[in-house]
Amino acid sequence: MDLNPSTKEMANTSSWGGAVLPAKDGSLHMWASEMTEHCGIGAWSQNSRIVHAVAPSANEPFERKDVVWEVFSHEPEVVPGPSGEYVMFFTAQLRGQHGDCNCCREGEGRCDGSTGPGDCGDDEYKNLGNSDPSWMSHTTDPNGNWSEPVQIFSDWQGSDTNFAPIILNNGSLVALWRDWTVRGGSRVYLATAEDWKDPSTYVRHETELFPDLGAAGTEDQFIYQDEEGNFHAVFHHMYGTGTEDEWWLDATGGHAFSPDGFQWTYTGVSYGDPLARYDTPEGQGGEVEFDDGTTFKFTRLERPHLLFPGGELKGDPNFIINAAQYGVGTDPGTGANNDDACYTLVRPINE
Repeated sequence: MDLNPSTKEMANTSSWGGAVLPAKDGSLHMWASEMTEHCGIGAWSQNSRIVHAVAPSANEPFERKDVVWEVFSHEPEVVPGPSGEYVMFFTAQLRGQHGDCNCCREGEGRCDGSTGPGDCGDDEYKNLGNSDPSWMSHTTDPNGNWSEPVQIFSDWQGSDTNFAPIILNNGSLVALWRDWTVRGGSRVYLATAEDWKDPSTYVRHETELFPDLGAAGTEDQFIYQDEEGNFHAVFHHMYGTGTEDEWWLDATGGHAFSPDGFQWTYTGVSYGDPLARYDTPEGQGGEVEFDDGTTFKFTRLERPHLLFPGGELKGDPNFIINAAQYGVGTDPGTGANNDDACYTLVRPINE
C-alpha cells in the first residue's frame, strides 16, 4: 500500500481508529472510540465511548459532533446496508457518561490524553474487558436516530470480537471476528448471516482461518471487495519474532484474500516495514510523513479502515484510517506511564 503525506493535528483527548462513510450531501462521517476524562488508550476498557465526527472531505480535519454510545463502548465498525442504511457493529457494556479512570483530576493528572500513575485509583492494573458482548444498531441518517442495539452471538463469552462485516446486496453478511484463544494471541474466524437485521441468523464458524500466524496472531480486521467481487481484508499485523514481549508495538498492516468470502489466504504485510519488527526496539513503530514535510514515528498504527470514492466497500480505496499512538507505549493497559496518548490518523493512498 503506497501512502501519501497526511495532515497533522493532535489534541488532549485520545481517540482510537475510526470508521468513515459518506452522506448524501458529500460530507464524510466518522465513528471512533474516544477515551473519557482525557485518558489514553491504556484505559480503553474503563473509559472508551463511541463518538461521531464530520468533515467536508478526508483531507480536512474531522469535527467532533456528539456521543453515540456512552461508556463502555468501543471499536465501532460502520458499514453500508443494501438500502442506504448505516450499520454499526460495536463492543459494549453500557454504564454511563464517565469512565473508571480520571486522567484530569484537579491538581493531579496530566490532562493530555494519556494515562498515568494514580489515574485509575486502586484499580491500576485492572484486567482488560474480555467478556464484553458485540452489538448491532442501524440508521438511515448518519447524524443520529440509531436503532435500539441488538446483541449478536448472544451466547458468546470471550474477548471483544473486532466484528468486521460486509453486507451483500441480498442482505446476507460475511464477516471476520476474533478471539483470544488458549494458544495465545488474537485468532481470526469467519462469521456469516442470512439476514444482517436478524441476529438469530448469525453463525460463528469455529475453524481458525490463519493458524500459521505467530505468537500474537492478527486483529482489527476490515473487509472489502474489489471490482471483480473478490474479498479482501486488512488487519493490524501484530506478530513479529523481535517483539514477542511487546507485540502490540508492531505498527504493520496485514492483508488476506478470498475469492468467495469463505476460503481465505493470508498474503502478508500490506503496509509498514515488514522487516523492522525483527530488529532492535529502535526499528519498531511506524514512520508517517505529513504534508508539512515533517515525519513522525508512531509507536502503534492499528485498527485500519479504508475509505472508497464511491461510498461502498468496493474497488480501490483512496484513504486509510488508523489508530495512531504517539507515546512510548510500554504497557497496553492502565499501567501506562503517560505514554499512551493517541489519535485517529487519516492518510491518502497513492493512486
